[in-house]
Amino acid sequence: MRNLFKIIIFSFVSVFILIGKTFAVNVTGKADTYKNTVHLMQLCEVGSTLAECKNPATIGESTSGKTMDLSVRGSAHAFGNAGLIPPGRTFTHGQVVMSRTFTISGSIATGSATCFTGGAAGTLSQPGMSDNAAENLSAAAEQTLVAGNGTGNGDDINSTSALAGGTDAVAGTLSAGHNFMKVRWELVKPITVSAGQIPTMTISFDLSNALRFSSDTATCANDNPAFLPGKPSISNTFE
Repeated sequence: MRNLFKIIIFSFVSVFILIGKTFAVNVTGKADTYKNTVHLMQLCEVGSTLAECKNPATIGESTSGKTMDLSVRGSAHAFGNAGLIPPGRTFTHGQVVMSRTFTISGSIATGSATCFTGGAAGTLSQPGMSDNAAENLSAAAEQTLVAGNGTGNGDDINSTSALAGGTDAVAGTLSAGHNFMKVRWELVKPITVSAGQIPTMTISFDLSNALRFSSDTATCANDNPAFLPGKPSISNTFE
């Protein structure tokens, strides 16, 4: 029983997301700061898919949320209690409920210019503004960017109106009026918990494409709405 309350350590990873519009310029780059607030962590029972978490078992919960900066190489964030995993059930997917608002910094080469974060914040209906006053990467300021309203975002995400008991959008849709979103991923292998043999689950990430520049122009004018959260790569292991 000594491992019954082992904390699940994970470096959470997110998704993301174009506001529902096709842009002439659409490139991604590395995020140097990548922060988000996570509220729920759940395991999804066998029969689940990227589009649906069946019979979720909540193993981490915080109404106020836990804010994590995923840009710190080698960092990990404790969120969840493996002692809450129901024994004897098989889980094939994970799911978190998280904020749609991010804090991100970085720069992107558009082909004709290098554009920096630090302009006006993004909203549910518009990307964040680029900042053409920045002269080098050290001047790229943190900026509030939002996973905007739209469809076609992939089955692994959808928005929800509340942390629990809310109205869910269909898979792949982020709806107006929803401040949270659900993110799902497939576990590296199904897990069935036995008493005294509870593993640590580690979720790792790659931020190489976690900042997105999507615009009708490749210029970096201050009034150019261009920056969005990008989609990191996700992998996980059990130890």
